[in-house]
Amino acid sequence: MKRALMLLVTTFVAVALVLTSCTIKVDFGGQESAAEGKKLTVVTDAQFPPFEKLGTDGKIIGFDAELLEAVAKAAGVDVELKHVGWDQMFKEVDAGKADAAIAAISITQDRLAKYEFTDSYFVSKQLILVPVGSNVKTLEDLRGKDIGVLAGSTGATTVKKEFGEKYSKLEEYDDIPSAVKDLAAERLDAVVADSGVVKYFVQTLEETSVNKEENISSSQGQTRIVVKIGRMKIKAVEDPFFPPESYGIMVKKGKTEILQELNKGLKKVKEDGTYDRIYQKYFGKD
Repeated sequence: MKRALMLLVTTFVAVALVLTSCTIKVDFGGQESAAEGKKLTVVTDAQFPPFEKLGTDGKIIGFDAELLEAVAKAAGVDVELKHVGWDQMFKEVDAGKADAAIAAISITQDRLAKYEFTDSYFVSKQLILVPVGSNVKTLEDLRGKDIGVLAGSTGATTVKKEFGEKYSKLEEYDDIPSAVKDLAAERLDAVVADSGVVKYFVQTLEETSVNKEENISSSQGQTRIVVKIGRMKIKAVEDPFFPPESYGIMVKKGKTEILQELNKGLKKVKEDGTYDRIYQKYFGKD
């Protein structure tokens, strides 16, 4: 594996190893929140770049963190963003210890039975990463193949649903760069990952000596991302089987005032161009 990718993976791993409970305080002039007259506590799982991760100084950074800051400012509320981990995030919202949660949380029917979500702030799909010479076009084409996924992700759920919970050739990773490293080393046949993570990963590669090679448009007008890692070219293929997933900021059912405040801020940042600027910073132009 070439040095550029190793450095990238090392960075991701290093960040993961220093994950501890941390807090970002976002204060906008000391205004009290209209939502129950207090500062909102928002919890996250800061282990999913580019949406959220811990920076080198221990602060939570990423698309979700920056968007939340902008939404809070636009709504005129104060927020405190805390890293607690994925499972604990739901528990704290359930127990009323947190007002909301943000962590690239997909809006699903199961979750809607227990929680409420803001308007969607991000639409994602799963992508299949394969060597550029691969004939894979759909998930079904990967039956019997070695597949890498991010542990606990929608991609992992999708593969298990298609091939079974005990699919022996499924490898679950703590981060996508490690899975892509194994793909490039021919230890995997494919990686299934969230489109936002893939776009960020490719953008990060562009900032190193590993360069993006080209964009290829399919007959359906979809763009296939192609990157070169070492001697191998890797492309991202979109399978129509994968449904779009919408992310929202999550609150406990009945927290109408909080939901209204967050939606008010989200609407403003979408209208004034702030959302687009943050999106392009992390994912580039579509």
